[in-house]
Amino acid sequence: MGVLFGITALALSLAIGIPLKKKLKRQSLMKKDVPNDWRTILSEEVPYLDKLSDPDREKLWGLIHIFLDEVEFISCQDLELTDRIRVAIAAQACLLTLKNPTQKHFDSLNTIYVYPDAFKSNIDQQQGSIVSSEESIRLGQSIRGSIVLSWNSCKQGASNYQDGQNVIFHEFAHQLDQEHNSADGVPTLQERSAYLDWGKIMYAKFLWLREKKKKHQHTLIDPYGALNEAEFFAVCTECFFEKPKQLKSKHPEIYRVMLEYYGLNPIELI
Repeated sequence: MGVLFGITALALSLAIGIPLKKKLKRQSLMKKDVPNDWRTILSEEVPYLDKLSDPDREKLWGLIHIFLDEVEFISCQDLELTDRIRVAIAAQACLLTLKNPTQKHFDSLNTIYVYPDAFKSNIDQQQGSIVSSEESIRLGQSIRGSIVLSWNSCKQGASNYQDGQNVIFHEFAHQLDQEHNSADGVPTLQERSAYLDWGKIMYAKFLWLREKKKKHQHTLIDPYGALNEAEFFAVCTECFFEKPKQLKSKHPEIYRVMLEYYGLNPIELI
């Protein structure tokens, strides 16, 4: 269920400190003025964030400043990397840490590669002792330390906030999951007792989704999450932020553990 991995992650997070120089720089960036064009970008690209309270919006701006200072954006296929792209991506990523009691920043993330549209990627497939590589078309991809995104998909995800599909939420949820070097669907939680609760609820729902997918039955939660526990956490994150009312109604246990983890009630942003 990934619970033991999660407990290990908690111990590691408590043991690892942040250098004083980095802390002081982050404190300074949190207070940095926001360019007016950035405010315009956010209102146009991610309009639902206008519903944040004033204190939350100011905190989000600080997190965005830190994010853009610490994470390198790299253009792919001649995409022009503008402030619009960088700010829109950073804002949605930082929403996941805005009130998260265990994650303030994406400390393990170094690089974001941005393609103009869908991109090709080789994925390793393992059957027994045989590992093969298969090429596929993707909209996003995450490995610890880096993320690959399709800007066109990012725009679509932000413009249709309640369709349950958001590649930024999905891939950055993977980064949160991978903070402890293992993509097991169990991010670092606030208390040890939370791991047992998380494991019991999320693993049971993961098995439920697998059964639903086998029977080709419709589910609120994206059936892609039946692939493994890591993907289940990522699609649950998408559903939590994009379809919070429906998730709370149909899967209150998932909604509760997501709410406890992220610390933000997305129903207030609808």
